[in-house]
Amino acid sequence: MTISDISDSKRQQTTAVDYKRLINGFILTSVVTLHRQIKPITNPQTNTIMSTLRNSVTLVGRPGADPEIRTFNKSKMARFRMAVNERRKNANGEWIDNTQWFPIVAWGSVAERVEKNVSKGILIAIDGSLRNNEWTDDKGQRHSTTEIWISDMIPLIANN
Repeated sequence: MTISDISDSKRQQTTAVDYKRLINGFILTSVVTLHRQIKPITNPQTNTIMSTLRNSVTLVGRPGADPEIRTFNKSKMARFRMAVNERRKNANGEWIDNTQWFPIVAWGSVAERVEKNVSKGILIAIDGSLRNNEWTDDKGQRHSTTEIWISDMIPLIANN
């Protein structure tokens, strides 16, 4: 089931994604609600319906290492990198695996949940937004990075 398979009335209430055809043959029967309310609007220039989702990221993947936890003024911050795998067949019928790595940051109560439930290799679903950071180091070199700041996290396979 995908978002487009859900009726308009259900989509306006809450969008759920059924992860039955998930990753690497794992079959999960639970429905995980991660998406926020979607309100279709009409673009006046093209007269088409568009989603109002902006700067929204939803990923299912596995952390490459245990999260790094820091405390700032009694508020926690968790940081880790998450691998997201994509598998497809090429023109010769051979399976091609493509793994992409994303830097993940969580703050406050979400960081506390990450600390308790996330460890290297477990399957998790995250919902968040992209954040760009720019800084200049001690040598005057400018750096920039894009991170995903998560607002929700659900372990899809229990932490042992």
